[in-house]
Amino acid sequence: MSIEENMRKNEFELSLSLLREWEDLDRVRYELSSKKETWRNVIDGTLPVHVMEWGDYRVFRARVVAGVKGVLAAEARYGVRLHRIICHEFEYCRRLTMPMDLMLKALSVALAAYFSQQIADLLLALLVSHDLLKTLCGC
Repeated sequence: MSIEENMRKNEFELSLSLLREWEDLDRVRYELSSKKETWRNVIDGTLPVHVMEWGDYRVFRARVVAGVKGVLAAEARYGVRLHRIICHEFEYCRRLTMPMDLMLKALSVALAAYFSQQIADLLLALLVSHDLLKTLCGC
């Protein structure tokens, strides 16, 4: 999926995509999959999200977002790695005048050197959609 398509996703959709694709989230994936069969099927992609009951969906959505955020926050290595790549190697603050589409593509390439391209694009969409890059780099 392209960066532009990922940018259209909300926080839950980005978190669910990361949960499905990123091996580093295996623990969270296992914990959520073991709660309910419906959740396991949605995580596996064999059941679409929209068929879940409303109450079940709300709880599932909250747990997916919290689980992914929790891993990203608890694992200092991700924060340190993202900070080093984006702020120092890419020099994000110096490039704020670049057109956004060019910056996204360049950041995607920079992140793909450390993560798979798909994970890099999902992480980038999550950071950009919540305007976290300026905060991360202190611009």
